Amino acid sequence: MAVLALLLSGGPVVPALCAAEFVAFKHTSIRTTGAPETDTRPFRVLNPTTTWRLLAINGRLEDPSVERISSATATLNGVAVLRPNQFNQNVSQLEVPITGVIQASNTLTTRVRSKPGGRLTIQILGRDDHPPLITIHQPANGV
Repeated sequence: MAVLALLLSGGPVVPALCAAEFVAFKHTSIRTTGAPETDTRPFRVLNPTTTWRLLAINGRLEDPSVERISSATATLNGVAVLRPNQFNQNVSQLEVPITGVIQASNTLTTRVRSKPGGRLTIQILGRDDHPPLITIHQPANGV
């Protein structure tokens, strides 16, 4: 009861205790015929200082008939985040922490090297761990 009275009386600011993950970027590369192609994609984020991870999905998790890749590379802002030896037909997904590599403006460059039809989806996931601040004010003159 004392805590409720403190909150209703214009007491301290109360941080909300929740965090959520969000997708800041998502792109799927499909290996075509001919020489492997380099795919460069720019994207922006609002808070580069939060916790970030890259999720690479090989093929499609919900559809095993979609061809997986055997080799790929990815760089984020010039930093190698995925290497060819991390992939094979038995790897369904990879997760790489990328906190510290993310900037406000980013460039992801991928190169899929596998047989045609192979699919690689890359997601950049951020963690919204900065809670909102909620301030409760007492109505004027107790009204």
